Amino acid sequence: MHDINYLKKELIEGINGYMKITRRDVEGDYSEMVGGASYRNGLSNATWDTRFNSIGIYLEKNCEKFNLLYIKMDRGIWRAPLILDRDNGVLYIFSSTENLKIITKKIKNGNRTHYIYLLTLYCEDGELELIEDEMREMRAKKIMGDDISLVKKVAVIHYSYLNGIPIDGTISFLDNTGNERLAIKIDDYLDENQENMPEMLDTPSNLEVKSAPLVKWNPKNTEEKQKKGNV
Repeated sequence: MHDINYLKKELIEGINGYMKITRRDVEGDYSEMVGGASYRNGLSNATWDTRFNSIGIYLEKNCEKFNLLYIKMDRGIWRAPLILDRDNGVLYIFSSTENLKIITKKIKNGNRTHYIYLLTLYCEDGELELIEDEMREMRAKKIMGDDISLVKKVAVIHYSYLNGIPIDGTISFLDNTGNERLAIKIDDYLDENQENMPEMLDTPSNLEVKSAPLVKWNPKNTEEKQKKGNV
């Protein structure tokens, strides 16, 4: 049993609704924007932009309430929101389950430049790689500045989006080598009827990693939306 009472349930519940936004919620506006539904090569990107923009709007309204630092990460070809909870040092990252599995596999195989690896520098557990810490810290500071020193835990909120339906929402906690050490299902965590938190998984989930490219795109401005993803 692992204590995660330091998490803020109201915050996760608010964010979770926007992670459930699907292609079905976006495709109507997207087809109108591009002039038809015959070619929708950018629909996946537009869906992620809608999720991220919606999360951003939510954060701008609630940062003070939850004592958060809202970071607009810009990696050139990839932009995404990061949330640092100043009260407990938890940094929230957002992903699809399939993409997270691909990234963690790349890290295990030696990738040391992905932002997920860089941002777990000061997380607990794992085995520190002291030789490269200086370079890793320098790269992490390019993303978060000196605030990287405030990060004590990294929690990735992720879903599988199979056939446009969000399933198996999970919060995965990473160690300082970028590996998943603990995980909990979001529905279990948000269950108000539970007096005690469910036991967290001590090993990575066994979801199959499907062949899928790393999600990379230049976001475009999309219409601000606050709707939750009803499939």
